[in-house]
Amino acid sequence: MTYDPNERENTAENSVFKKSQLQVLVADDEPSVREIMGIMLNHQGHHVEFAENGREALRLVGKNDFDLIISDQNMPLLNGTQLADAIEPRGIPFILITGLESGVGENRPGITKVLSKPISLECLEAAISKALKAA
Repeated sequence: MTYDPNERENTAENSVFKKSQLQVLVADDEPSVREIMGIMLNHQGHHVEFAENGREALRLVGKNDFDLIISDQNMPLLNGTQLADAIEPRGIPFILITGLESGVGENRPGITKVLSKPISLECLEAAISKALKAA
């Protein structure tokens, strides 16, 4: 068998979510977290927009068609679960990230997956793949 570098293998790196470019909104009040998430998502070929707080995220959701929202739980003005509640009728897959509480957002309508900080690239890929399959 000859190796063809243009032929993709069926690996986690080449999952369904990697093959399609997503419009992703990342909402987090920590600039360093937004930057890291942006790097990881851009590396996968996705277009990323950012919000510094929940209220800004809600405003952006009203103006844009996002395929996925990734939000921190602890943000000013509107926290992650409040943001998920507000956009739940739109049916956009929603990944909640938390660094403090355990069980926050679990089995809550509108939240597809809950991740605990710190987040690895592999963990993010798996969460996105699951979120898209659930949508």
